[in-house]
Amino acid sequence: MLIVLNAEEPSDLIKPMTGSVDVLFEDDYLLVVNKPPGIASLPAKARDSKTMANLVKGYLISKKRIVRFI
Repeated sequence: MLIVLNAEEPSDLIKPMTGSVDVLFEDDYLLVVNKPPGIASLPAKARDSKTMANLVKGYLISKKRIVRFI
């Protein structure tokens, strides 16, 4: 089976944010986190709030593991 993914486009909505990230697994290619209830996965244009995407971006930057984030 062959899976073809669309090209990734960066989003200005995902701004790095500090906070707790419960990392279940991490290697050079994959980061698995436990998303707690009550927190959105992605930011919305209508409001600026804490989301998992923002926290993960902040986590990756703090670990100096981020090159490009969608």
